[in-house]
Amino acid sequence: MRSDATTIYTCPMHPEVQQDHPGGCPKCGMALEPKLASAGTDDDENAELRDMTRRFWIGAALALPVFLLAMAHLIPALARRSWVESSVSRWVQFALATLVVGWAGWPLLHRGWRSIVTRHLNMFTLISIGVGAAFVFSAAAMLMPGMFPPTMQHEGKVPIYFESAAVIVVLVLLGQVLELRARINDAPALSEAEIGIAMGTGTDVAIESAGITLVKGDLRGIAKAIRLSRATMRNIRQNLFFALLYNALGIPLAAGVLYPFVGLLLSPMIAGAAMSLSSVSVIGNALRL
Repeated sequence: MRSDATTIYTCPMHPEVQQDHPGGCPKCGMALEPKLASAGTDDDENAELRDMTRRFWIGAALALPVFLLAMAHLIPALARRSWVESSVSRWVQFALATLVVGWAGWPLLHRGWRSIVTRHLNMFTLISIGVGAAFVFSAAAMLMPGMFPPTMQHEGKVPIYFESAAVIVVLVLLGQVLELRARINDAPALSEAEIGIAMGTGTDVAIESAGITLVKGDLRGIAKAIRLSRATMRNIRQNLFFALLYNALGIPLAAGVLYPFVGLLLSPMIAGAAMSLSSVSVIGNALRL
C-alpha cells in the first residue's frame, strides 16, 4: 500500500536513494526507512516487522524437521534406523524446504534477484546464490537422479542439501526481524534525544543528522566529547567573565571618569592597545583547550 506522498523513504547506507513508498534499497537491499517519523510510517514499519516475524516463525517450524531429518544419521541412537536414509525422509525434506525457501525466503530471493538485475551486488546476492545453489542441486537430485554420475552418489543416492538452504533462510529472516525491531524500538528514543551521536564508520544519513560524529568510530570518544564540551563551556564562561570585568573597568577609564578626581586620562593609543590585548587574552584562554 502506497504511503502519503509527503513521506520520503531513504536508505541508511545510501541516502541518495529516495522514494515516496517503503521498499528495499536497489543498491544494498536494506529496507528503506522514513527520513521523518510519523504515525503512517510507524504503521508501515510495523507491517513489515509483522510480515518478517510471521515468515520467520513459520519458516523455523518447517525448517526444524528438515534439519533433524538431515542430521539424524549423525546421532548414534538413530543412525541405524531404516527411515533415516529412506526415500520418504528425503521427499519430506524436499517438500518442507520448498515451503521455507519459496515462501518464507521469498523477500530475500527477490532482493537478491533485484541486485543482480540492477548490477548492485550485495549481501542478498550471496544469500540468494547460496540458497539457490543448495536447493536447485538438491531438487535436481530428487527429480532427475539419473543425470548425476555414479561418482557423485552414495549408496545409490545423490546427496541433498535442503537443510542448508532452509536453515540459511531462517537465520537471515531472524536477522531481518531483529533489525526491524531495533529500528522501531529506537525511534521513540531518538526522537526525544537532545543530541545525536554518530559513528564515523556509520551511515551517511546518521552522520548528517547527528550533532556529534565520532570520526574514528571509537566509543571511548563519547567520554572525550563530554569532557571537551564541559571544558569548552567552562572556557566560554571564563572568557565572558573576564571580558565583562575588563570592559567594566576599561570603558569608564577611557571615558575619563577618574579625570576630575586624580587627573588620569587614557590616551586613544593606549585604549586601542588595551582593547587588542583583551581579544588576545580571550583567544589565548580559548587555546588552552
